[in-house]
Amino acid sequence: MWVNGCRVLATLAVVGAVFCTQTPIALGQEEQDLSPSTFAFPDSQSVRTQESDALETYEFILSPVETAARELQIDESLRLPAQLKRETWQLPGNATFAEIRDYLRQQLRAAGFVTLFECEGRDCGRSSLWANKIWNLALLYGPNTSQFYVAMHNEEIGVLAALYLVQRGNRRIYANLDLIRPTQMPRFESARQLVAQLREVGWVRLSGALPSTSWMRGLRNDVGNEVRDVLTPVAEQVSKLAGERIYVVCHLYGPESSNELVEASGRWAELIAAELESEDGPELMPFGVGPLSPRLGQSGGSRVELVLGE
Repeated sequence: MWVNGCRVLATLAVVGAVFCTQTPIALGQEEQDLSPSTFAFPDSQSVRTQESDALETYEFILSPVETAARELQIDESLRLPAQLKRETWQLPGNATFAEIRDYLRQQLRAAGFVTLFECEGRDCGRSSLWANKIWNLALLYGPNTSQFYVAMHNEEIGVLAALYLVQRGNRRIYANLDLIRPTQMPRFESARQLVAQLREVGWVRLSGALPSTSWMRGLRNDVGNEVRDVLTPVAEQVSKLAGERIYVVCHLYGPESSNELVEASGRWAELIAAELESEDGPELMPFGVGPLSPRLGQSGGSRVELVLGE
């Protein structure tokens, strides 16, 4: 799921359910030797390496990292038995944050990795939590405005990638890259499969479509290009449901009052419905419920759902 307006981008528009393949992944020697150092920015200095052949439970994060009632809150992640290769670098001082971000991301893309979730700045949540709770390295703590995270997957070789980049207050830039090889590779649903699920079970969870923190703070009043990129392939598939009525339901949790969250979720549902609307498509009905209508086992989970009307 998408929380706080971060990007879910791919040739697949990631949605709803995540399933696992039923057979272990078989890989060649070259693929098994893939390591974080393959993607290092030129002149980076390695400050930590970690490699485990033994299976450990790895939490693959697909949402911002926040706290709620003093507890760590990660609204979407996968807990997978996996082997881990990790490397942390200090980046050269003559390179900018944007140059390093673009280089590392492009290196992963060139190797066949596809973006599942991406965030930058405050939309990633709290840097202190990423540093101390996720990566267990205080060096990765910096201002919330100077961080970047991307989660990617490469189905062909059966590897997940999690990249975190931060510029500390002293202007030094650090990056951490995890390469995760799960025993069973997750499979992420496409926009086309979203509509199939909607027809079959009557509702589907729409990833990548929750408001950003900047939107919640009133600094912007549209969905933004990141969310729009996610919704474009979804809108194309939803348009095929002409004659149907579809409710766009936004569930929104946060420290604000219930009334404020209901109002904000209603406005966001209207924006999402407008992005999905087409001239010959279904009737789209935006509906904001804030925190007042949790599904069993999902209380506290902000999300947007498409619900097929009668």
